Amino acid sequence: MTRSLRAWAALAALSFVGPACGQSRTTRPPYARGQAPTPQQLLEAGAPSFSDLKVPKAKIREGRSPAARLLLLAEGPERLLGTIEIAGNPLVSLSMHEEGYALRNMRDAPGLRAGFYFGPPSRCAVRSLLGVDMDPEALVRMLLGGAPLIDDPYEVVDQRWADGREQLILRNGSYEERVDFAWLEGRWWFAGASMYALESGEARWLWTFRHSQLRAVAGGVLPGETQISRPVPGKRKAMELSITWLQQIASTRDAKGESTGATDTDTQTDPIEDPGWNDEGWEDEGWDEGDDNAADEGDDNAADEGDLPVGNKANPEQRPLPAAYRLEPAGLPDRGDLCR
Repeated sequence: MTRSLRAWAALAALSFVGPACGQSRTTRPPYARGQAPTPQQLLEAGAPSFSDLKVPKAKIREGRSPAARLLLLAEGPERLLGTIEIAGNPLVSLSMHEEGYALRNMRDAPGLRAGFYFGPPSRCAVRSLLGVDMDPEALVRMLLGGAPLIDDPYEVVDQRWADGREQLILRNGSYEERVDFAWLEGRWWFAGASMYALESGEARWLWTFRHSQLRAVAGGVLPGETQISRPVPGKRKAMELSITWLQQIASTRDAKGESTGATDTDTQTDPIEDPGWNDEGWEDEGWDEGDDNAADEGDDNAADEGDLPVGNKANPEQRPLPAAYRLEPAGLPDRGDLCR
């Protein structure tokens, strides 16, 4: 367990994901023999469906521990704001964007002191929270319905129907990736991925994301649950996290950057164990998208590229950073860069 997760667990008996459950799994592919989709068709299906995602209601847990509440705001290609809270009290807030990351930890806990942490763009921000080595852009891409592909040049080494999904196996010089696609509403959709590091001819498992309970909405599909798992050094049992999406507001934008409409799905059937949602807190925490022109000026920091997989590096046009993605210390002591 990462130090952030250990801290939250100690504070609130948190944990994130039970057994991987999902849609009913079919034993036969949705195509006749010899009529499987081509790799190119599947890769095209791995493009993000949405440009923005707002999650006012979700619950997150590890194993069988009590669930916490998750608020989430994401915008492609790499902007993310998330807050985890218990009984209306924020524990941790994380912001990631093209200029860097900021982590606001509200309480002292083992391995993570209360304070405000910040630094240049880094995979460490994802790794410190989820224990998963992943580029922030890859995480945002998955949230928006896209597949986080390994860096080019890669080759397609296998394709098969297994576990109720069409699976595409990709490989480059350092990594192997299995990308899963589900058949829904007459077409293929990205439904999960597993990453492996290639070492001395062996593939070492790094992580798995699996979307389940997929449902069609205007513009794409949204999962009802997402399971995240990774190995735990020295243990046979993997760490498993789960997110149950209770309300998602997904939207797309046209070439001019204007919204073309939003899909609001409310699937809350399992109430979270706290007094309820404070709608005013949405605005108080800066979750309103705000004025794009309200962004502060600052120097762009170089990204920490490291040696981990997941490319899809876009070169987005310079655009103002909405105030919603700028976390402030809120009176917390300055702790510097968590990832240094």
